[in-house]
Amino acid sequence: MRRLNVILLASTLFISQTLFANESEVISDVNEPVVVATERGPVEVIQSTIVKLNQLTAAVIYSPQLASALVDQEISPLFDFDYISDEVLLVITANLGEKEKAYFSTKLKQNIITTLVSRLAQSQSGSLRFISARPIMGGSIAVQLQVN
Repeated sequence: MRRLNVILLASTLFISQTLFANESEVISDVNEPVVVATERGPVEVIQSTIVKLNQLTAAVIYSPQLASALVDQEISPLFDFDYISDEVLLVITANLGEKEKAYFSTKLKQNIITTLVSRLAQSQSGSLRFISARPIMGGSIAVQLQVN
């Protein structure tokens, strides 16, 4: 049953990605030539990353280095760690210098990535299932996942 769900999810994502790949947005200016641009939305990025994580954890040869590289390349760019650190340091941010803010942002990113990779390593036999994604205030997207 699990394999059937993974196969159905992968085929659904493949079909949706091909449909989205055919869509294009025309960006033009008066003095510039017409440029056609296609861009994946955050929901598609999250769905494809979930498929990659499931494939990685289901693989016979599993390595934490591969999971770490996948998290760094696919998941990390989805977060604005500078904004998150500014929100965490909301009250004392006026008392900190730029180097201290950058240091805190880097440490926050390292802690989140390390925690995520360790959780992925612990749940090597499990898989993630994309349930839904919905926009929330501020342009963010809330994603609901189920861990099997």
